[in-house]
Amino acid sequence: MNRLFPGDSSGESSGKIAFFVFEQANKIADIIVDLHSGGERWVVPFYVLVPRGNTVTHINSLELAKFIDCPIIWLLSDSWLQGSMVFQSNGCGIISILVESGGAIVTEADIDDYHKVLIKTLKWAEMFEESFEITEVYHERNKVPIIVDECSFLYSKCGEIFFPKLSPGEILNKGQRIGHLLDSYGIL
Repeated sequence: MNRLFPGDSSGESSGKIAFFVFEQANKIADIIVDLHSGGERWVVPFYVLVPRGNTVTHINSLELAKFIDCPIIWLLSDSWLQGSMVFQSNGCGIISILVESGGAIVTEADIDDYHKVLIKTLKWAEMFEESFEITEVYHERNKVPIIVDECSFLYSKCGEIFFPKLSPGEILNKGQRIGHLLDSYGIL
């Protein structure tokens, strides 16, 4: 459903659900945080995706992403994002970010990342009472985030299996091999 927003009230079931969720969220939300994992096919590092733009809403979304202390912030305007809740809500003036961490099996580290994002979002929005104390159970990175302004996806045109040499989130050095491909017979 993530690519179906803002939905279609007279469409198929998924479109109707997307329409209802979008309409309800946009009626009451000041901020939308959309939590994702890489799903069954990918394992991804902890990053925040922010729709690219120059409006106050886009700028505030980027400021929220920086406040969260995520190591990677990805500014995006690619066509595959157009149907996301974050892109559509941001276009309606609601501060919106998409958070990715992990894969099909959500780990304790992923839960810590999601927890951190939600707590930091509430702090950024000044939604805690003065007397409320926050115990931060995650590691503070305290580094300047990497701002990804442009990237490319790599796809194999044939049926090889990719074996990465790097872990999700690991920094690639210029000229470094990222992995190798093997066919079903184990031939490079």
